[in-house]
Amino acid sequence: MKLGWEKYYNPLTPRLLTLPQPMTIKLIAELAKKRLGISTVRIVGDLKPPCTTIYLAFGYMDPKAQIPVIQQMQPDLILSGETREWETVERVRDGLAMGQKTSLLVLSHAVSEEAGMEYAAHWLQPMIPDVEITYIASNPFTFL
Repeated sequence: MKLGWEKYYNPLTPRLLTLPQPMTIKLIAELAKKRLGISTVRIVGDLKPPCTTIYLAFGYMDPKAQIPVIQQMQPDLILSGETREWETVERVRDGLAMGQKTSLLVLSHAVSEEAGMEYAAHWLQPMIPDVEITYIASNPFTFL
């Protein structure tokens, strides 16, 4: 919800979003930083190509799940919380060198999950009204 992309959700492909208008990876990174309140992201790939399909891999997703996505779905971008740098990062980099289009944007594990945890607190509260549900931000890092 924080990125404003919930309207692009498709239950048939719940992790794959298709934007109606392409955005550059640079603009997606700037949007993520602004709306998630973070100062840095990490990117593997060129910042300029238009991006329409985004695969969501928030929190941690094992490379055994991420790498097949590159082959099967061929998204323009994997928006990741955390990944193993010696596997997914290198696969994306190798693919780009071979002319494939998938880039990688890494937010950080906690940052990528916080919006969902904040939403969960609001969603859960009506189900147990006698218990106060409080969202507590968990990102322990200061980015310089």
